[in-house]
Amino acid sequence: MPNLIDGRAIAEKVYVDLRREIAELNAKGVTPGLAVVLIGDDPASRAYVRSKDKMCRELGLHSLKLELPASTTQTELLNRVEELNTDSNIHGSLFSHHRLRISTKRQSFARLIRAKMWTDSIRKRRKTCSG
Repeated sequence: MPNLIDGRAIAEKVYVDLRREIAELNAKGVTPGLAVVLIGDDPASRAYVRSKDKMCRELGLHSLKLELPASTTQTELLNRVEELNTDSNIHGSLFSHHRLRISTKRQSFARLIRAKMWTDSIRKRRKTCSG
């Protein structure tokens, strides 16, 4: 028989831990910042980006929301990635896109500075939540 999980309870535990970690960083004069970038006008992507921006604000994170048109060129996107890399208020980036060409994705995301990517933190949280 499958094991049912309580997603809300798990999420609340993660949020409690995050709030504690954010408070510790704030005490050191650091406000973690997340750039949330929407490329195109897909309604599902727009809702996802809006929810992440809202959650950042609720958690006390600095949030930067960039909305780029679907017509954004690869060069324009790479320039925005470089701007995010040099912004000392941004510590992580989340990109939401619909039907972005694979080559554009690879080149753009390869330019992100690894220190600004939160994938290790997310993996750590998944392990904590799953067992």
